[in-house]
Amino acid sequence: MQGIEKEKMEEGAINIDSNAEIKENNYAERVGAIRLFYFDVWFVFYHPVCYNKKRSQNKKQGDTMIVNIAVCDDKQEVLNIIRQELVKAADNLNIIIETFLYTDGNEVADLICNQKEDFDILFLDIDMPDISGLEVAQKIRKSGSDIILIFISAHEQYVFESIDYSPFKYIRKNKMVDEIEIALKRAYRRILEERGKSIVTKTEDGEVCLKHSDIMYFEMNDRRINIFTNDTRKRVMIGRKTIKELYNELDDRNFVQIHSGCIVNTKYIDQYSNHDITLDDGTRLIVSRSRIKVVKETMARYWSERV
Repeated sequence: MQGIEKEKMEEGAINIDSNAEIKENNYAERVGAIRLFYFDVWFVFYHPVCYNKKRSQNKKQGDTMIVNIAVCDDKQEVLNIIRQELVKAADNLNIIIETFLYTDGNEVADLICNQKEDFDILFLDIDMPDISGLEVAQKIRKSGSDIILIFISAHEQYVFESIDYSPFKYIRKNKMVDEIEIALKRAYRRILEERGKSIVTKTEDGEVCLKHSDIMYFEMNDRRINIFTNDTRKRVMIGRKTIKELYNELDDRNFVQIHSGCIVNTKYIDQYSNHDITLDDGTRLIVSRSRIKVVKETMARYWSERV
């Protein structure tokens, strides 16, 4: 009997130990499950926040403006010299630049005309074999691009012909070392001016922020101001505001009021007469007799600063 009871007691002890072990295992499993649950919650809801926060911090660190510069010349050795001078000038001016070198003018025209690349400045050789720099400039301007165009040439006879394509500057190759830094400094100033100006306004499509450089003109119609931009869109402003009030708010001398109900961005004026102007897209707008002198003076000042 004692042997049997002893055996039963040992079995009971084993069962107790087994139950304790099972309970311990179940507890561990529950703790593990709870930990996994909270990890899943953290990963789904909090991890993206932390990750995006980290990415936004990196993006913020990268907010310093980088000037993208394309250089086109059929001779590689000349490209290398221009890049070297640009890097030196950027270092002197404390400007961050990225340079892109091309020997094919057709490739550059394709990249810019079809908006495959977003260049700020183009240094362009004129005398190239397959396609001249003037032909490249013609294609670029015809596409509507207002990229800062700086011609570089060993021949001065192209100066007057190049004016047709609104160059920012004309640099002689034998003066590159002296003139590239001056050109970059002026071009950078212009980029800062154009990037820094914008208007925030309520429209029928919601609140929008539009860069001044993208706005072609404002026109009053049925007591509402319409905004016409270079992407061929028309936006209708909400709220009562006069053209005069809007003109004062813009505070941008590149805009000119051509009559009591219209403000035009000078950069988009292609032609003018004594009674109207024609924009790059062919739009014709009437100019009041009292405003034609101001329009001509504004255009003269605008283009004198860019040639």
